[in-house]
Amino acid sequence: MFMFKKIFTTFLICLFAFSSYGAIQLPLVESFEDAKKQSKEEKKLLVLHFTGTTWCPPCKFLDGKILHTKEFAKFAKENLVIVEMDFARNGKPSNEKFADEYKKLAEEFSIRSFPTMIFINPQNDKQEIMKGVAAKDVKSFIKYIKDIRKRLDK
Repeated sequence: MFMFKKIFTTFLICLFAFSSYGAIQLPLVESFEDAKKQSKEEKKLLVLHFTGTTWCPPCKFLDGKILHTKEFAKFAKENLVIVEMDFARNGKPSNEKFADEYKKLAEEFSIRSFPTMIFINPQNDKQEIMKGVAAKDVKSFIKYIKDIRKRLDK
């Protein structure tokens, strides 16, 4: 009985320790139409993020070292509405519910490489595209997005 309690206690400690690991959540919206509406109402920049988080090295870097940090999550919550479209290596979206929508958007925006982000000002529909990783750290990526916002607001 003592051994069971010890194993169970160790299990619970590990469970709680790892449950917060990587738990930084971005303000993601699954539906493009919902995101477009929300970004317009809240006057936030709409971001379409085409990624391959399980197989694409630059996507993994962007996801792990920039996007899922506390600093970027705070910035995103205040300034962005993000639709993250994660694709498998075979081109199939990982979100089955929105797979058709994500494929259509990838075709509409001629996505040929990952990661690609489309930044859209919902007030005037101006857009700018980022292919690859535009910054090597969070601070410079936030500055990059702020500069995009300024250009799209003109």
